Amino acid sequence: MNNRAILLAIAVISLLLSACGSDRREPLLKPPPATRMLVLGVSSDPIQMSAFEKIFANTIRTESQTVCLVGTGLPDLREGINAPTLKDALVKAHAQAVVINRVVPTDSEDGREMSLDEYLQLAQDERSSWRNLQDGVLESRMFNVDSGREIWRGHSRHFNPLGQLRELADASERLASKLAGSDAIPEPLESSES
Repeated sequence: MNNRAILLAIAVISLLLSACGSDRREPLLKPPPATRMLVLGVSSDPIQMSAFEKIFANTIRTESQTVCLVGTGLPDLREGINAPTLKDALVKAHAQAVVINRVVPTDSEDGREMSLDEYLQLAQDERSSWRNLQDGVLESRMFNVDSGREIWRGHSRHFNPLGQLRELADASERLASKLAGSDAIPEPLESSES
């Protein structure tokens, strides 16, 4: 019995030690880093700017795993938007993509693929051309920050750019939903930790 008691004690101690040794803590699950995107509206009308940036960005945030910043919220872009100031702002914001939204006439939907710099210049040059436009579409193009290459393009339904905020908001929401539902938004970066 003595040997049996000793064997039983050794078995219990071994069991307890093995249970203590297997008490590994699993790392807390962290969501992968979200995609970061800058939404930039190009317009001389403050109501359009609000719809083309804030409403568009809020829709993207809601419908995808994307951190959306708005251009008018970045200090580097308050003094003016051009290729160098935009690139500086994108780097500081750690953005992977930039979306540029602007109004174009319904009959001038340009199908050419452009680089980020080319499209920004075109949008800035035409910014006041469509000031009194009463029938247009919201054109949205997304560019990869690193390459400057266009990776998505969309157009809204016809609307009155001089209309009420609700009409502009509807156009922005529908177009942002198209983008959020597309494969164009970069996948969140995979965590290198295991």
